[in-house]
Amino acid sequence: MVDSVSFNHLDHLLQAYKILRNLVDDVDKS
Repeated sequence: MVDSVSFNHLDHLLQAYKILRNLVDDVDKS
């Protein structure tokens, strides 16, 4: 069982990763 704190941290990392991917995609398109 994963405690909510580490799971929350993982969720934040995932969100940050998605944002970074979007930024990279925007740079590639321009």
